[in-house]
Amino acid sequence: MKKIIKIILLLIVSISYSNSYAYNDAQSFDFKRCPDHFYISTLNSRLEQWRIYTDGVYVVWKIEYTEKNVYHKDVYFFKNEEIVYILIENNGVKNGKIYGTSNIQYYLENKKLIDYSSLGSGPVEHDNWNPKSIYKIYNKRVREHRTLYKKYIDIASN
Repeated sequence: MKKIIKIILLLIVSISYSNSYAYNDAQSFDFKRCPDHFYISTLNSRLEQWRIYTDGVYVVWKIEYTEKNVYHKDVYFFKNEEIVYILIENNGVKNGKIYGTSNIQYYLENKKLIDYSSLGSGPVEHDNWNPKSIYKIYNKRVREHRTLYKKYIDIASN
């Protein structure tokens, strides 16, 4: 029994460590530098800015857009070509000023959701919200990235 408890505690500590590692890296990532790739997309019937960064450890997609007076920022962190962290952030905008921030942070390992946290109001407050809904959003973004990449490669090769 003691051995099982030790194993469970070790798993909890290792999950907490991997979560804090991804979070700390995301918080300290240098978004001020020039992105490696920059796309303008209208795939979702709205204007989106896609910035793709690489730093030797991570590939990061930062997607920004405004819809119905809400500024949205989606950030996807990949390590070794595997998604490890996702931030979905929404900020109300009125008269050019930001108010009402909310965000959800997802921590993934081996393509599985291992934890999430939220701040502010948003979809997590609804009883029918499912944290695994991030998979649908993420898979849609992967398809969009492939389309954008192909489109811009085709333009660059002409």
